[in-house]
Amino acid sequence: MTHTSRSARANNATRLCQMVCDLIGNGCELVEAQERAWASATFNGARHIFTLRVPIAKDASPAPVALAFTLGEARGEALAFTLGEARGEALALAPGEAREGAIRLEKALLSLPEHEFSLPGEIVADCIVSTQRRERCGSGRLWLVCTIELLTIVAD
Repeated sequence: MTHTSRSARANNATRLCQMVCDLIGNGCELVEAQERAWASATFNGARHIFTLRVPIAKDASPAPVALAFTLGEARGEALAFTLGEARGEALALAPGEAREGAIRLEKALLSLPEHEFSLPGEIVADCIVSTQRRERCGSGRLWLVCTIELLTIVAD
């Protein structure tokens, strides 16, 4: 089995994070990154956990459109919810740019598990969007904060 050096793995972790941020786009920012070594009886690699935030709306103005995400379809499970559901509220977005941005964001998050990532010496074996929540910062800007988990294995 081929072993990837620690510096190569670190470079791949940085590349992987940048790829995820680029795929999500729309002002995506890294909040936290974690990496843990991972091994099974036949493979070794790393588990990557990225917490990202993406702006959804610039202000708190009410609007007529609720946004729902459906995730996990690639694994045959429907994990559908409306943002803010934990607090009993739907995320409403004004028509126009905020709504279009939210739709692009939804499509990007839905496409992540099926995306073919290209990393030297490693393969992305699994990718899930594990958590999502919304946060409003002091300026009133609304952010979607999500956790993306990826498993990379060393390619033979």
